[in-house]
Amino acid sequence: MCELIEEGELLEKDIEKWLGDQVTNMGGLYYKFVSPGNRGVPDRIIVFPPGVTIFVELKTDKGRTSAIQDVQIKRLQRVGAPVRVVKGRADAERLVADIRYAKAREKVDPDFNPTGTWL
Repeated sequence: MCELIEEGELLEKDIEKWLGDQVTNMGGLYYKFVSPGNRGVPDRIIVFPPGVTIFVELKTDKGRTSAIQDVQIKRLQRVGAPVRVVKGRADAERLVADIRYAKAREKVDPDFNPTGTWL
């Protein structure tokens, strides 16, 4: 089981570090996403075998996506890329739980396509 995040308001960097530790411990890759000339792209890219990729925009509990971030998220979704906006501790824990569920399901059902269910 994963260690839960401490209660209370967290900074985005705290959520980012915790999520990265969880992804890495599950065998995934956790990249900072920077795309010069493309403002507003999601903060992180998570990748798990067999190439399952999730774009993640991180926010505090009270944080909001900007207009340009909303545009970039919609652009990615239009081409079928899974994007998850994670707001605060509870959303980060939910994302980790969803990934754990998908990974467990994939082990027992070889026809399982995890991409759509991780969101």
